[in-house]
This record gives sequence, C-alpha cells and structure tokens, in this order.
Amino acid sequence: MAALRLPESQTDEARELTGFLNDAERSSRLDALQRLESKENLWINRLRPGIFDSQSLRGIEWMPWRGKTGKLLAWSGLTDNSDQRAELRLTSNGDDSDNRARLEVRWKTDPAQLAKGAVDYLVQIKSGNDVLAEKPGSHQQKNFQQCVFTQDD
Repeated sequence: MAALRLPESQTDEARELTGFLNDAERSSRLDALQRLESKENLWINRLRPGIFDSQSLRGIEWMPWRGKTGKLLAWSGLTDNSDQRAELRLTSNGDDSDNRARLEVRWKTDPAQLAKGAVDYLVQIKSGNDVLAEKPGSHQQKNFQQCVFTQDD
C-alpha cells in the first residue's frame, strides 16, 4: 500500500483496500472481482495514487557552499577574499591546468528519487539580466545533482 502513495485523505480507503486484498488472496480472481463490484470507493478511478506524481519535480534545494563551521567547502571551487566573501578567481594563464578556475553548484530535488532523465536542467551564471555562462543537463540518479563550470565556460 505504501508504494501506491495514496493521499492522507484516503487513509480509510487504503485500510479497506489492504483488507480486501488480503481476503482476495484466498479467493478466485472471479470471486474477488465480484466482491469488488460493490466497493466503488476502491475502484481505480476513485483512488488517487501518488505514484504517478513521483516523477515530477516539485522543488529544488540548493546545497550551500559553506559548511557548518562557515568555511567554504572545497568542492565549490571558491575561495574567501579579504572580506570573507566567496570569490571565484580566474587565472590569466588558461594553459595552467592546476590553477584553472572551477565553480560547482549542487542541489537536492523534491522528490529525492527521480528516474534518470526525468528532468532536464539549465543552470546559468548571471550578472543582472546578462547570462555569463550556462550548461544544460539531465537528472542523474544520485543523492544530489551537480553542475561544474570551468574557466573555459
């Protein structure tokens, strides 16, 4: 029953359906269907299972670049400037692969378990109304989603 994800407003129907299914296991399919005929509240067009809604994105929670101690997390690609503000430092030498700028954003989705490819994302870096960089991507089956921008972007 949990897999159907019936709304809370249908808890009585969920309980009744559980009982019906337990009884139906001991009956022939024809007998079970005949008993179901009088239980209109258990008909499929009367139940509102949430399993069909589970592949729709309801929300995004951005993961902060700072940890619990207030320090910038290494994966972010950011450094603190003298005012303790996060800063992305671009290098003038684009050939120096060890010091190339890198900015990563991460987010969690609601619901957490979406199928691979269920959502397409377009992540943008903006300054005012100007789009400085953007990257498309599809949902991956991970604990979090991510997008990495490099100096080339």
